[in-house]
Amino acid sequence: MWPSLADRTWLAVVYRRLGLARVHIRTVQDLALEGLEPASLVLSVLYLGFAVAHLTLPVLLARVLAPTALVSSLGLAGLHVALRRRAERRLNPHLLAGAVAALVLLNSLLHLALTGDPVQTTNLMMLLVGAGFLLLSPPLLVGLIAVTFLGWLGVAQVAAGGGAWRHFGFGLLSSAALGLILQITRLHSYGRLEALRAEAEAQAQMLRQRAAHLEALIAVGHSINGFLDLDALLTHVVDTLNTRFDYEYAGIFLVDQQGDTLIARAGTGQIGRDLVAQGCRLEVGKRGLVGWASRHRESVCVNDVARDERYHRVDILADTRSEFVLPLEADGRLLGILDIQSRKVGAFSAEDRRVCLSLADQVAIAIVNASRYELEHTRRLLSETLITVGRALAQTLDVSEVLDLILDNLGRIVQFDRGAVMLEREGVLEAVAAQGYPPGSHPLEIRLPIRADDPFDRITRTKAPLAITEVAELTDWVYLADLPRARAWMGLPLVDTEGEVIGMLSLTRERPAPYSQDEVSAGAAFAGQAGVALHNAHLYMELSLAYRQLSRLDRAKSDFIALASHELRTPLTLVTGYTQMLIEETNGSDNDSMEMIVDGLSEGTERLAGVVERIVDLAEIESQTLQLYFVTVPVELLVSEVVAEFRPALAQRQIRLHYADLDHSLDIQLDYVAIAKVFRHLIMNAIKFTPDGGEICISIAALPTGYEELVEPCVQFTVADTGIGIDGPHRTRVFEKFHQTGEISLHSSGSVKFLGGGPGLGLAIVKGIVEAHRGRVWVESPGRDTQACPGSRFQVVLPIHQPHATPELPGDTCSGIQPRSPRTS
Repeated sequence: MWPSLADRTWLAVVYRRLGLARVHIRTVQDLALEGLEPASLVLSVLYLGFAVAHLTLPVLLARVLAPTALVSSLGLAGLHVALRRRAERRLNPHLLAGAVAALVLLNSLLHLALTGDPVQTTNLMMLLVGAGFLLLSPPLLVGLIAVTFLGWLGVAQVAAGGGAWRHFGFGLLSSAALGLILQITRLHSYGRLEALRAEAEAQAQMLRQRAAHLEALIAVGHSINGFLDLDALLTHVVDTLNTRFDYEYAGIFLVDQQGDTLIARAGTGQIGRDLVAQGCRLEVGKRGLVGWASRHRESVCVNDVARDERYHRVDILADTRSEFVLPLEADGRLLGILDIQSRKVGAFSAEDRRVCLSLADQVAIAIVNASRYELEHTRRLLSETLITVGRALAQTLDVSEVLDLILDNLGRIVQFDRGAVMLEREGVLEAVAAQGYPPGSHPLEIRLPIRADDPFDRITRTKAPLAITEVAELTDWVYLADLPRARAWMGLPLVDTEGEVIGMLSLTRERPAPYSQDEVSAGAAFAGQAGVALHNAHLYMELSLAYRQLSRLDRAKSDFIALASHELRTPLTLVTGYTQMLIEETNGSDNDSMEMIVDGLSEGTERLAGVVERIVDLAEIESQTLQLYFVTVPVELLVSEVVAEFRPALAQRQIRLHYADLDHSLDIQLDYVAIAKVFRHLIMNAIKFTPDGGEICISIAALPTGYEELVEPCVQFTVADTGIGIDGPHRTRVFEKFHQTGEISLHSSGSVKFLGGGPGLGLAIVKGIVEAHRGRVWVESPGRDTQACPGSRFQVVLPIHQPHATPELPGDTCSGIQPRSPRTS
């Protein structure tokens, strides 16, 4: 085993200060080597591609960058070959990884310096993130980050960088932090894995030891059944102990017929044979550990006999340092003593004691008559029955089936005349299932109030079975009419998964036959399985009921939305018409107050119409009745026309909207009206949550097949803002209907005012329309902060081609494209 990091070099000190002392240096080296081999191959291929791509650059750039990339590719390929041949065993993997990172840094800084394009900073950002995963050496990573920043600052100063450089500088800083977090997290993870591995090894060692003990125990248990001769049986037992557990001496003494003397009948080694040959006799209850165990009928284990005054030294066993004495008993009668001795101090572990105790029981069973074997056989059958019943109970979650299974199978384990499953409900015991009750007794109508110190109260307090030998001796027993008198009774607690008693199994015998301890134990084991099964069945029933209720409520809500939107459109149309008439009547009039009233009425009507329109859109989406008409549309035209609608609002709020990576030649098949609504809601959302003076950036890029597992060519639309951002838990919930990211009472009115209010339907409509186009929409944001304004990025990915699309857009393609007759927003 390699020494821990706490004991090795300055690098170990760094790891320990990071809380990674559990990781071993050899483990870290192996991890670094595992990452170097594939990384060198990938980077070699990548730089070979760069070398070819750089040939298309201007001549001066190509002459420098292409050879540099080619040399880097060859160097990385050589490193990959060396790693494949395991030549790295002679080198430090951290230094190899640092060399690879330095090579990538050199290429990236050279490219950045020669082009003067701040966008090339992304290469450095990816380098720092990748180095965080690959280096696995905090000093090297910190050094790489420092060199990278110094190089980048030098280039930025020469280029006299402006806002773009500052932006990418912040991105480079974020990448450095991410790289550090990645490395620390990875080392922490492997530290935890190393600790778990060590723990697993310890557990495996313990299990192997336990398996060996159990194997010996099973071997003895199986073999003793084949012996009919008592002396041969006893000799086999002590020889097995000596062989399997390497004890110096193991002997068996049996009680004579008078019951006052222990006689040596079997022993290991020459000492054991001599004791048997001499007919060694020990008095029951007298000297030594054997005398103490025979008198008290208890096993005694002493791991250092020199410290125990009960030990009596025997010359023939003078080297004994540890002794374990176990009484052999059956049916309350002492049959003999099993004496085990070792020359080692502390020779008997807790596991050894458990195994030997079990072995002593088996030896005692082998000594008694065949009836003891029959009882053991019955117990094994009982255990198998419990397993079978447990499996049957676990296969159903129906309450009625579970109740039937409980009573049907309980009769196979414990005999009773009548039984009932009784559950506690608000201080009353109610019978929910019954078996063996006479006709006309109506056992399921039994209701028993729970009283202090009654049988169920005692069962609840102790969480243990309660067996009553003679019910007639109880003065407070409640006898039920029309039922035969109970003689013996047993109550078994039903305990749920949280350890609470939820009821009991009531088992009654109508004859004077008390329940034995074996029956109580078996019934308790069965009741434990039954309680969990019954609890699980009740939980499943409650969950199913809650799910059905929620489904009905959701359908009712959707139906209400559809009905309300339909009923609102007709009166709203009338209000809109009359409002237009009032506008025409007041145009040119001298009544300024009337014009103000009419303008306010018109603005309110428009807002109400917009809300109704969104409700109608959502109703169509939820009812899956949204009809789409796909046509081929120039992307630039679609975006520019939607953006034009918001120019006044952008100017009023002093928000700058600009484009990035806009492909002017890109066409896509879509429903123009529906997708226009998508962009309208996204831009409106960006304006609403961006403070005055902020920025909104729209970018559109084509995604080829295979990009991030895409199965067809797609277009990615991005609407990014410098707004207040969105917290993690809300990034998926913002697409739910009626969701608000802040306190509704704090929202101002207006669809484009900062933190303006709304019905919370826009992004739900966006999600429905995008998914109807077989697309996907999501949002990215570092979090919500009204002061720092980290911003949000809404991403929409749509397939370029749609089935059943019109080849070309009909009508005018310059302004106000209307490809279909249905309503527009």
